[in-house]
Amino acid sequence: MITEYVEKLGKQRTFNAHSRKKLVIILHGYGDNCYNIINLESVLRIDECSDFIAPNGYQAFDEPSMINSRQWFSLVDRSMAAMLSGLRAASSVLITFIDAKIKELGFHDYGDVILVGFSQGAMLSLYTTYTASIPFCGVISYSGALILNDLSDIKTNNTTKILIIHGTDDSVVPPSAFDHACIALGANSIEFEAHKLNGMEHTVDERACKLGREFLASLQL
Repeated sequence: MITEYVEKLGKQRTFNAHSRKKLVIILHGYGDNCYNIINLESVLRIDECSDFIAPNGYQAFDEPSMINSRQWFSLVDRSMAAMLSGLRAASSVLITFIDAKIKELGFHDYGDVILVGFSQGAMLSLYTTYTASIPFCGVISYSGALILNDLSDIKTNNTTKILIIHGTDDSVVPPSAFDHACIALGANSIEFEAHKLNGMEHTVDERACKLGREFLASLQL
């Protein structure tokens, strides 16, 4: 259960079929927390109405001495089976949180929701989108990976717009994860936008932020 989060709520705007405010959920990486990742709101916000929320990972970090660090799933065991088990559990927790926020803040449905994930948060965003087949408005994956047991696990009946960004110099989540995600989505005839940024390490640099803003603008926030 997610019990801690940071909100940066926008101004109220009347909902209508053509111009609806969005709920942007920002998911942090392994060992980070919501208080750090919410800083992306200031560089990604393109309108004054949408709501930005950064939840803390629901698990304490694998290293107990780092009391302010959180995680979505453990990486003590990095086997495929262990990570998939962790992703399944985290995805269920995330969906419950999103359902509650949609109701609390007066949104219509998942079509009003955009997931922005970094590293482990990006892994969770992509996993939730393509295994639960939830039609989110959009997903931005920064320095993440699409972790699946098999390509057949991807639910293709999904209209979610996808942006995948990765750095060529990422030493934490290797650039090969970017290539694998692109191949997997392409093999399932899923449309997506992807950028491998030369020289970017395991971070979100100014170029990545600009691409994120342009992507959000394309979703007509």
